[in-house]
Amino acid sequence: MTTGEKIRHFRTKKGLSQEVFAELLGISLQAYNKIETNKTKVDIERLQQIAEKLDINLVELLSYGDRDIYYINNTNNEQKGGNGFVIHNNLPNDYLQLVEKVKDLEKDILHLKNTNEALQKEVQYQAEIISLLKGKQ
Repeated sequence: MTTGEKIRHFRTKKGLSQEVFAELLGISLQAYNKIETNKTKVDIERLQQIAEKLDINLVELLSYGDRDIYYINNTNNEQKGGNGFVIHNNLPNDYLQLVEKVKDLEKDILHLKNTNEALQKEVQYQAEIISLLKGKQ
């Protein structure tokens, strides 16, 4: 994804039109359109302003040639590794959908762990019952 495509993605995700977003940035619609269509170079200050208006990290907008730059924010203390930048040219365009999918899978894993614990307790109870019944014979 190019920087302009990323900006468009995040803008539409927030439900903002180009006109409204250009106004938020204090620039003309034509100037903003050139940003989204990659017809102009955008300085870092403007990118920072765009990121702030979109409530995202500046790094999420940056591109490096054919490659995208991503910032990985590891908030799960159980995972190894930490926060950092990743430059990659094979990440899918729907990066945000993958992030949501990972969150859903983490919820599923937690549910399965809880179910497993409940089943293990049930097996223990059944084993105790069998043991008691054998003792009465």
